[in-house]
Amino acid sequence: MEELETAVSRDLTTLQAMQNGDGGFPVWERSRESIPFYTIHVAHALAMAQQKGYAVPGEMQGSVQAYLRDIESHYPPEYSQEVRWGLSAYALYVRDLAGDKDSGKARRLLDDAGLERLSLESLAWLWQVLGDDPATADIRQFIANRAVETAGAANFTTSYGDDAYLMLHSDRRTDGIILSTLISQEPQSDLIPKVVNGLLANRVRGHWGNSQEDVFILLALDRYFNTFEAETPEFVARLWLGETFAGEQAFVGRSTERYQTDIPMSYLAEQGVGDVVIEKAGNGRLYYRLALNYAPADLTLDPLNRGFVVQRRYEAVDNPDDVVQDENGVW
Repeated sequence: MEELETAVSRDLTTLQAMQNGDGGFPVWERSRESIPFYTIHVAHALAMAQQKGYAVPGEMQGSVQAYLRDIESHYPPEYSQEVRWGLSAYALYVRDLAGDKDSGKARRLLDDAGLERLSLESLAWLWQVLGDDPATADIRQFIANRAVETAGAANFTTSYGDDAYLMLHSDRRTDGIILSTLISQEPQSDLIPKVVNGLLANRVRGHWGNSQEDVFILLALDRYFNTFEAETPEFVARLWLGETFAGEQAFVGRSTERYQTDIPMSYLAEQGVGDVVIEKAGNGRLYYRLALNYAPADLTLDPLNRGFVVQRRYEAVDNPDDVVQDENGVW
């Protein structure tokens, strides 16, 4: 812990020495041109350091916050509109973290750009700034509609076009930003454990694709841990199928171990319709998944129409007689 304290203090001193007179931060060394994204990112780090109890020099914090309040005046002319909106949303979010909430500016940005033209990252940042504003209902639904879900995971995809490098953007980072937003704004969302599963499943040797992904995902997982898993697990999970006891498992301490109970389909078919009951006795958070693997008794199934149509057609490359369809629809 002492080593960590020393490292943070050293980093704060290094950052203060790099800060330009306009309050911004350059790449690598002082006196080079201040870069909007890097400046916001440093301000983000300072705000998080303060939240964790570290002493951030007041002059450095005040200067960078002044830069963020007028962030739009620092955009080079070649920046695309999507990047400008993204930077402004990120700056508003970081200002909020530092105690300088500007809901009015956030609402104007949302109104001017519109849901469809803002990146998912921008919407997630604005959602946290706007809080209980009625406009967040549309943001919540818009983000939920763009989740790509499987049975156990979820992820998101967004874009800044050819200028993505100006935001150091990646879709995995977007997952981390949206996860953090869902935890703070909609903690009951079913997407939260799915996004967590997706992120954890995509680690390579303990981390993700780059430092940007690592930073934002770890911040989101830190928020997840402190929100949902602050209590050390010590409980017994039990399962019933109707009136029949199907098994139990004790969980003590933190672990990534998984336990599985299989019930034969023949037994389910004999029992007919019944309730599945899961009980947790003790402290901690229980994660569970129910899955059903089955095959129909009759493989000749009647067509089912639910509004989606899939058609398949074969065409010959050279001779039309090479591919024909008979009267029964068979090629």
